[in-house]
Amino acid sequence: MMKTTALLLLVALAFSAFAIAQPPPPAPGLPPPPPRPEMAPTGPHLGLLETAQIRLSAMSLMVLGRALSPEEQDQIALANEVADLLGIEGRNFIGPLTELARAPGIFQESIRALQRGEYQQAQQGLWHTICLLPDAKIAHRELATAYFHLDDLDNGHSHWAVSAGYIPAEDDIFVGLVKLSATDEELTKSRLPEEIPARQEEMPSVATVARTYAGLYLVDKPELGEAAWQAMPQEYLQAAPYVDLAAATVAEICIAAVEVLMDGDGLAQRQEAREALLFAAIGACDGHWVEGCLYPLMSANAKVEDENFARLIALANTIVLCVMTGTDLPDDFVQTAEKLPDLRLLQALAARK
Repeated sequence: MMKTTALLLLVALAFSAFAIAQPPPPAPGLPPPPPRPEMAPTGPHLGLLETAQIRLSAMSLMVLGRALSPEEQDQIALANEVADLLGIEGRNFIGPLTELARAPGIFQESIRALQRGEYQQAQQGLWHTICLLPDAKIAHRELATAYFHLDDLDNGHSHWAVSAGYIPAEDDIFVGLVKLSATDEELTKSRLPEEIPARQEEMPSVATVARTYAGLYLVDKPELGEAAWQAMPQEYLQAAPYVDLAAATVAEICIAAVEVLMDGDGLAQRQEAREALLFAAIGACDGHWVEGCLYPLMSANAKVEDENFARLIALANTIVLCVMTGTDLPDDFVQTAEKLPDLRLLQALAARK
């Protein structure tokens, strides 16, 4: 499990100025080699409740009646913190959403604080949520709202960029129920803890970092994510699941294609192609390989006549089709990648060949 500190999460996503620094943990060993494409999942876990449930399931390890490995102990510790975050201590399952929405968890109290206009408190609790569940897009969406109310536009745009794209309906329903519960008489005076414990949290997935960068391009603020994009360590890329790295590589290629569009005639069509490319990048990182990625790539390619642009789109299409069909990248993929040394994720993906 790749771990880092709140300060490293700050660097990795170029986000909040409210992160709490902790001494860095020892560098972890690399995990086993990633599975072949046909064995890989269809996309990263992006839902708050889905991710929380996966974390909570680690607590079932405690009933095995055997000595637990250090990694398993870490998983259980994280599961306990996620349970505390949602106000369901001691359980390895979430339960009914209506019950969860009324729980006194830090996440729920943060949403209630946001409803009451207590934006600083909401920011604190939502940041803690993201430290525990960095890929939870709905938490980033709500945190962006808090930052916008605090007139912190850069952090607001950054967290909005993470939330761009699909948010699981279950999360939307849950947050809606929490907001309704804020008007319950017994919950109107509930408050966040005065001190939310700092912890070492996981790195966000490489797909989350890539989606963030594409989202920031969408609002013409790529500089907010530039440092994070460039700072991803090589071992982070090497350890990423195959599909996550493939999706992030498609995003990298789409952004490179956006740069090609900067000059040339047909401004309106190029602007439409630019937007299609950025949505394709977000779609790939959300695991939406057909409607979310492949169709926008085809749309962008039809709008622009440029040899370099077409070459990049073809390269992205190759990755998408290989992931969709569970086939290996073609033999000439490495040679093509070698001609584009500035695309670092592409080089990492080619090294998996």
